[in-house]
Amino acid sequence: MLHYNEKLWQKTHDFVDQLEKYGDRINIHPHFLYPDGDVHKLENYSERFYKEFERFKDYPDYFTFEDKLGNKKMYNDYNIFENEFTNFKNWDCWNNNYEISYTGVVHRVCFEERKDLLTNPFFFRDIGRVCAVSCPHTSCNCDGLLKIFKEKKQNA
Repeated sequence: MLHYNEKLWQKTHDFVDQLEKYGDRINIHPHFLYPDGDVHKLENYSERFYKEFERFKDYPDYFTFEDKLGNKKMYNDYNIFENEFTNFKNWDCWNNNYEISYTGVVHRVCFEERKDLLTNPFFFRDIGRVCAVSCPHTSCNCDGLLKIFKEKKQNA
C-alpha cells in the first residue's frame, strides 16, 4: 500500500527493499489508497509522491489498452495512476465484481446492487450472463476493477 503521507515514505521504501531481495519469488505491485473505501475517488497523491516512487515505473506491465486498430499499450499500476488513466465514465464495462461480506451480503461493486445470500441463496446461480453496463463513475481506482474489460463507446 502506497500512502500519500510523506512521513511514511521511508518506511515504504525500506519494506519494498526487503521484499525485492526475494527476487522473482515474490510478486510486488503498488496499491493506491482511496478514502473510506470509496473505489471511485483516489486519495490526493502529489507530483512529489510520483517522483519519490519512480522505482515502480519499471515494474512489470499487465494492463492492456488497445485501440480500434488493434494497437496495444501495456501499463502497470504506477503508470496507470500517475497518468490518471482511471476515468471510464460512459465506457461499456463488463463488471462482474462481487464482494461478499461475512454476514452473507453480496455487493456488486460500482453499482448499488446488494443481495442477501440468506434470503436469496441462489443469487449467483441465477446470473444468466454478464452484459456491458455504462460506467457511471469518473474514476475507477480499485485494483480489481481496473482488470475488468472496459470499452470506450464510439460517442464517449
